[in-house]
Amino acid sequence: MSIKNDKKKLREKYTGICRSIDERTIIYASETVCENILSLITSKGMDRIFCYLSFGYEIRTDRLVDALLDAGKHVYVPYIDGEDMHAVCYRKGMDLEVNSYGISEPAEKIIYSGELDIAVVPGLAYDEHFRRLGHGKAYYDRFLRNRSIFKAGAFGSWQKTDEVPNNQYDVVLDAVFTEKSTIFLYNNYRI
Repeated sequence: MSIKNDKKKLREKYTGICRSIDERTIIYASETVCENILSLITSKGMDRIFCYLSFGYEIRTDRLVDALLDAGKHVYVPYIDGEDMHAVCYRKGMDLEVNSYGISEPAEKIIYSGELDIAVVPGLAYDEHFRRLGHGKAYYDRFLRNRSIFKAGAFGSWQKTDEVPNNQYDVVLDAVFTEKSTIFLYNNYRI
């Protein structure tokens, strides 16, 4: 079977699993995951943060984003433009609009092309080799591929799988944060 078909089957499975998780569980997991990501950002003095605005059954990032802004960090969020994803400036109180995928984006698109310290990345599933399964459009893979940036996956423990099929275009994470554990690809980033 091809990697493409393997990924499709895994997406179907984990979409179902994620949809079956109750709201309270997602909220609890989100609090723990976001606290640990915030601790990493603070301890490493990271200032320019790229973070997704959560929707659906993803780990909720709203409190993390608010805490980062309250701490004076520069926060950038995804903006989808055709086949490309850009980092756009995010501030409290900005007007948001929903894109064609149902994801909120700032109505005012101030694209940032500078360096970023960390990217907080969602996904459907992850494995112990720091590979993530997204929704299949490869936006994050293309966005992160040639950047020197710490890639932190935000997941619920229920999203762990034995193996995420991958190819040379798939970007590997530097850390996986769940409500039960945080694992780092490299020891020098431990909190």
